Amino acid sequence: MPEHILAIKGVSKTFTVGGPLTGRHYVHAVRDVSLSVDKGDVVGIVGESGSGKTTLSQLVLGLLDPTEGSILLEGRNVSEYSRLNLAKLIQPVFQNPYSSLNPRQCIETIISAPLRVHGIGDRASRRKEAIRLMEAVGLPQRLHSRYPVQLSGGQRQRVAIARALILKPRILVCDEPTSALDVSVQAQILNLLDELKREFDLTYLLISHNLAVVEHMSTKVAVMYQGEKVEEAKATDIFDRPQHPYTKLLLNAILLPHRGGKKPADNLAPAPKSADRTGALA
Repeated sequence: MPEHILAIKGVSKTFTVGGPLTGRHYVHAVRDVSLSVDKGDVVGIVGESGSGKTTLSQLVLGLLDPTEGSILLEGRNVSEYSRLNLAKLIQPVFQNPYSSLNPRQCIETIISAPLRVHGIGDRASRRKEAIRLMEAVGLPQRLHSRYPVQLSGGQRQRVAIARALILKPRILVCDEPTSALDVSVQAQILNLLDELKREFDLTYLLISHNLAVVEHMSTKVAVMYQGEKVEEAKATDIFDRPQHPYTKLLLNAILLPHRGGKKPADNLAPAPKSADRTGALA
């Protein structure tokens, strides 16, 4: 058995932008990031927009190839898996349920689509599995023939979660899974993810700029700034005893009820600069 279910080792991703007229330059979206994820962990990755969080998630999902370094999933390099085999191990839950679902397909078809793509089961068994997953995520069976436009935002995100679970993956990569939802619905989805983690024995990689969400869900937190991981620790240590100046700035910039409710300081020091960096992608 591999030591970690997911191991990110010295991963960098550089994009070339521009052209003959504007000139070419390089954008270092992720720079030399290493991170280990154990089975059953909820690892939060935080940072402001442009810190490289989403680019890192796309590398983990195999949607992008790293410029340097390697990503190991259950001891094998992600690049060694076929697209279909990789999908059975790791699945995404995207930020916006309004754009991640096909508006021309009914809910049952959307949820069962991965089974159809993988050639698993017949139509009746796929329908049965889709209904089972609908019940697991709290969607009534009567919605199976409806379309995304007929559902609320929270219901659409539940559909997206059910679709991600239908292949029985080991890891879910949740990229801002609640940021497009109302606050009351956010709490419902977070509680659902917590319940599903136990029921399906899942491991989460949670990408978010919402530190309250990360504190609620995570067992370990990695802080990113301009494509670099600047701090990594247990969630309790990050929020109670942050070490890096940038982590302290992040925590000072938000109001958490249990942290005393004090107004953040107006004279925050500028964030530390990273040398030899052209830019970053979110």
